[in-house]
Amino acid sequence: MYKILVRGRGETFDLTPCCVGDVIWTTFKCGCASSLEFTVGKNMGIKFSFFEGNLVQFFVDGRMVFLGYVFSKERTSDHFIKTLAYDQLRYLKNRDTYNYSYKTASEVVSMIAADFGLNIGELDYSGYVIANRIEENKTLFDIILNAVDLTFKNTGKYFVLFDKAGKLFFKAIESLRLPFSLSVNRRNAVDFNCKTDIDSDTFSKVKLFCLNKTKKINRSFSTQSSQGVRDFGVLQYFEKMPDEYNEFQLKNCAEAILREKNRINRSFDIECLASGIGEEAVRGGCGVYINGLDIGEEIINGFMTVSKCVHSFRADNHIYRMWF
Repeated sequence: MYKILVRGRGETFDLTPCCVGDVIWTTFKCGCASSLEFTVGKNMGIKFSFFEGNLVQFFVDGRMVFLGYVFSKERTSDHFIKTLAYDQLRYLKNRDTYNYSYKTASEVVSMIAADFGLNIGELDYSGYVIANRIEENKTLFDIILNAVDLTFKNTGKYFVLFDKAGKLFFKAIESLRLPFSLSVNRRNAVDFNCKTDIDSDTFSKVKLFCLNKTKKINRSFSTQSSQGVRDFGVLQYFEKMPDEYNEFQLKNCAEAILREKNRINRSFDIECLASGIGEEAVRGGCGVYINGLDIGEEIINGFMTVSKCVHSFRADNHIYRMWF
């Protein structure tokens, strides 16, 4: 069902027969590299050796779903080695300073990938041009996510950065919807938890502003939802925007933020039993169709974006849990 290969100093070792316990593959929507965790035994009749920095490949039903590098090993007295590997997005935790002008978010991704030797797959054109930006002593992740955030606030379009089998992808979120054959329903959902709140990321009013050279507010724009204020009270989102923004840009950004955040925040996670029809395609950032799932107060129908997904593999058993 699965295979783990590690390339160590000129040799490639198939560690699959030595694996004990679950192999855990974790992916996220944004801001984190995907990881692979597995434990191998040294006294299981197969000789192998691998080291930090060595290449790891993970295959499911013959398809490579993860390519990364060993970042840590924990050894026990009975000669078991617990291993943690990350994909190439781990290198976006590096810090640097960038001063760029007139670049789209996709061009920022391309620039950073070239500077740090990351392998590029497909980068969607993000459209919005960022006039001027100084990112001082920031992680590369933060620099890219700031560009993604500015793009969203000005266009309402969201983009996801992820690694797929050793290639860097930057895709519009609507293009990542999985086929209906991978929908979640009452048959394959074995457990779920759900939480709703207006405490963490709900806003009924948005106020944005810019500063002049003397650090005084010289432009601002605010908007609110009358229905949202009636339902939730005044929950204000307040943010400083780039100084060069004009009133039209402030208005567009404020309205986009209000559309996104004037709602009851709902977070839930679902555990599913895989049926062997390609569920390894489910990962952070993708859209999964929830088909008639009764969570008590409502029945969910429609696409939802996965913020985190954890796959667990053991022999012929495969379960996965999605967070939304």
